[in-house]
Amino acid sequence: MKSMIKVFVLAALVCLCAAEDKKEERYSSFECVGYDKEHPEDLSMRNCIIHDAVLASEGGHPTILFYAKEGQETPLLSADKEAEKGRIVEMAPRVFASVKVVRKALPDDLEPMQDTAVLMSAQSNGFPQFMFDTLYGVYWMLSKTGDLNMTTGLVRDPDSISIVEVGRPNDFTRITQGSLTSKAPAPLRYLKGVLYSRIVVGPAGHLVLSYAKGSPKTVEPDPALVSLYRSFFIKVSQIKSEDFDPTRTIVSQRFTSHRLVNTEDLLSSLTKIGSAQVAFLTQLPIKSQIDLVGNSGVFISTHSEDMAYMLFMRPNTLIVELFPFGYETTLYKKLSEICGVKYLCWHNTDRSKTKFDAKILDKYPLTAEQKKTIIDAPKYDASLPSGALAYWENQDTTVDIPAVVGMVKDFFDANVPKKPDTEHMDDGQPAGQQQVEL
Repeated sequence: MKSMIKVFVLAALVCLCAAEDKKEERYSSFECVGYDKEHPEDLSMRNCIIHDAVLASEGGHPTILFYAKEGQETPLLSADKEAEKGRIVEMAPRVFASVKVVRKALPDDLEPMQDTAVLMSAQSNGFPQFMFDTLYGVYWMLSKTGDLNMTTGLVRDPDSISIVEVGRPNDFTRITQGSLTSKAPAPLRYLKGVLYSRIVVGPAGHLVLSYAKGSPKTVEPDPALVSLYRSFFIKVSQIKSEDFDPTRTIVSQRFTSHRLVNTEDLLSSLTKIGSAQVAFLTQLPIKSQIDLVGNSGVFISTHSEDMAYMLFMRPNTLIVELFPFGYETTLYKKLSEICGVKYLCWHNTDRSKTKFDAKILDKYPLTAEQKKTIIDAPKYDASLPSGALAYWENQDTTVDIPAVVGMVKDFFDANVPKKPDTEHMDDGQPAGQQQVEL
């Protein structure tokens, strides 16, 4: 009997060894969704999920190792077909990671991280670029992977998302920690080689920002997802609806360029028609920024990156853009339409009420004659030499206070319920007329 048991045990071990020998080899794979139907080969208009690939840094350069069978399709741009190296689909504004195809099965000693790795870069220091492009792109991609709860707008499991930072470090990526993910972003250049079961890459949020700029190579953003994205920030910052004050105005001020010169005078006039305060928002934690702007009825800012704070505002509240002399754009007006925020603007038509910074032009390779052409121009024009846009955008402006206060007052009169006037009663009825609430 004992000898028979030994035979069965040996037979079982042989079967197990044979099964181990026949273990199916694993390879990387990917799935992509394209948006340019006329040019499906254009990877810059694709979003992709790469399965079982390794994120690594080779020679200080971010690299994705894609393990493929002979003849297996790979997500490469046609950079170097023979060497099978190239660039993956654009994963964030103007940022690519290298791809190296490895023609062999995934090593057995590599255990995949079950996290969803999201490749992201905040290359631009512009707040709109980050909020309406990079971070919205991450949010959009998570909605495609199923990591996003489409009812609540929150990530299903913040512990299962790894934000992998591509390119140079940027403080904006810190916004993701505590909102999209519980983890701090991990710089890709420091990764020695980590196998992820899912890596998401894509053209980020050109779907919003480029659309607002009028780029012909974009897709109209999904209003429902943009609305969910906005409400997501309200939830993660735990804004309380009872703290909302429709008559409160926030005047955004900056330390350097795009400054509002007569801020205190504007604030003094605004407090006569409601509550108002000046805020240096970039100095506050993101949750404090959201709370302050999201619970106010009006937001005023010079033409600058601060206009991106409209993302935190409630529907039908008001944002006022103060344009400098000789320059205007419809970018933020378009974004306000996407966000459902009312938009008004004021243009400085008096050159004496603006302050240019000629030192900005020193950053560009310009001749003395080219600098003079930019400075003497009657207004900004795209045909001006390089550096003109920065020169004309970065003015400090003295605003026409009666004009701006008048805009805010008209908005309050049309949209905010007036408080009952208890000092003047007529047959027991308050003199103030109730109007539609925001």
